[in-house]
Amino acid sequence: MADPLRDNIDLLRCQGVISEENGLTMDQFQEILMDRRVLGSTRAILKYIGLRPPIHERYILSAFMIVKYPQECLSLISELEEDMLRKGRRVMHTFEIICNKILRNSEHQPFLPNLETAYGEFHTIYQRWREVDTQRLNQVLSASYQQIVETNEYINSIIPDPTSEDRIQYNVGATRLQRQIGRYRGMLGPGGGSSGGRGRSRARENSTPGSRAISGAISGEASPGSRAISGEASSPKGAMGEGLPHMADVRVIAERAFWDILREDLCAEPPSYQRVFRLLEETRERLIGILLTPEMKADYTKITPRRCALINDINETIDVTFIQQQSDHDAFDPQQVVNIILFIIGKIQQLQSPDQDTATELWKQSIIELVKVDAKYSDVIPDVFKIVNQKLDLIEEQLRLLRERVEGASSQ
Repeated sequence: MADPLRDNIDLLRCQGVISEENGLTMDQFQEILMDRRVLGSTRAILKYIGLRPPIHERYILSAFMIVKYPQECLSLISELEEDMLRKGRRVMHTFEIICNKILRNSEHQPFLPNLETAYGEFHTIYQRWREVDTQRLNQVLSASYQQIVETNEYINSIIPDPTSEDRIQYNVGATRLQRQIGRYRGMLGPGGGSSGGRGRSRARENSTPGSRAISGAISGEASPGSRAISGEASSPKGAMGEGLPHMADVRVIAERAFWDILREDLCAEPPSYQRVFRLLEETRERLIGILLTPEMKADYTKITPRRCALINDINETIDVTFIQQQSDHDAFDPQQVVNIILFIIGKIQQLQSPDQDTATELWKQSIIELVKVDAKYSDVIPDVFKIVNQKLDLIEEQLRLLRERVEGASSQ
């Protein structure tokens, strides 16, 4: 046995990953699972074991987290969760036996079929559980979206003056939350459910707070708090702004849940790129929206030739329909997404303020370096799109503020 393999197993043992008691809290254990050394060591061990089809290290580690912290991760009130916990125990114990056999130079091959079977059963039930959990989260998002609408209407009724600074500030914040929650609610997929009162109660009662933490272990994201899912919603008839912190928490959870699911899609065998295509489509629309002034949107004949050329360039390069057709016919190469991402970053560099140029260029070069060393697309693509969204948000906000100043100056 090669020494590096022994070192990988020893690292998992020292970190408390493959040990019965580690004395760690769930948050501490999650930080360990997110460590690239732990992910790399687990990957190396699984590669040495050599099961077909290969086992993904993040799903193995998610089983470990569920088994070690069932009270925090699961509600344990459904047969589905209890079954998943049993399957997870089989995965963890079989993996530990194999690691111990390797350390002792004993025959570990007889246990490989057990691990293959245990992992297959766990992965199947885990996927079912994640689908149910996503539906529940979508129910909460639908209720939260409706609550923002109701709260905004209430604020407008008690502050009838549309020029009031308090009303404007609240309306802007509420509109931004509506847009962001709506975006992630749509991207999470079907299953939003009713936004009525009964639907809200069921969503809050049945949601699994720890599921986002397990997603974090798989995706490499820190888990958000669960209050926005499992807690009571603020009343829209409360004081002005009372509901917004709660809604902001929901938005954060929705956002992180989306990136978690995106990573899982890219880690799947075979990978699913449907959410990547949605992100590309949304990014294309946002880039074009930034180029168009309100006057141009109202009357397309006012679009200047230069902006028309830029829009055509964006439409031709980010041709999601063409990429989707390639994917449907098994002719899609993920490198195409990387090339489009680099194109998008180039457009961001043209549109952003000059003070952002250095940071964006360094970020672009880091992506190029990651691609050169064959980094996993499941690690690169979600992080890149997350930053793309942040930079587009910043550009849109700066444009909004600029237009408000111009309108204010012209009215004086």
